[in-house]
Amino acid sequence: MEEEIPKSFFREHLALSLTIIGVALIVLYFLLLKPAFVGYVVADELGELDLSLGEYEDTLQAAEEKVLAIKTEKEELEANVTATVTEIGLKNELLEEDLSEALKDIQRLENTKENLEEATEELRDSYDALIDNTAHSICCKARVDDSAIDSYDLLNNKIICVEDGKYNLVC
Repeated sequence: MEEEIPKSFFREHLALSLTIIGVALIVLYFLLLKPAFVGYVVADELGELDLSLGEYEDTLQAAEEKVLAIKTEKEELEANVTATVTEIGLKNELLEEDLSEALKDIQRLENTKENLEEATEELRDSYDALIDNTAHSICCKARVDDSAIDSYDLLNNKIICVEDGKYNLVC
């Protein structure tokens, strides 16, 4: 004789049974139906592109190779950029050092120029005093012989005692 299962047993386990069935359907969806659906979508897209699966794989392979080549080229370019930036930095430092040295040289030359201008002015003053004193000595002695001499001129670095010259003579 068979024992009969009470109806209350089914009612109590109905929620658990539905949960187990729901989980089983979700697992079934992810394991069987979703890959089939994705495969259908990919196949449909391949059909729109007029490509067979082999052609699609070849195209995908070529695209992956291009991506790899582009990544490699990008890495090389980044390395070149880094090397160039480093080189520019070094050259910039050298240029800054050269500029600093050039500015120091300019300052030294300006100081030398000022010193030479001062020395030239002192020499000019000494030369003028020497000429004046020498002309005074020469022309005052010549004035004893010719009383019309009242001044002197410089001609080709020579003192010429004259009347109405450029430089007055005071004896």
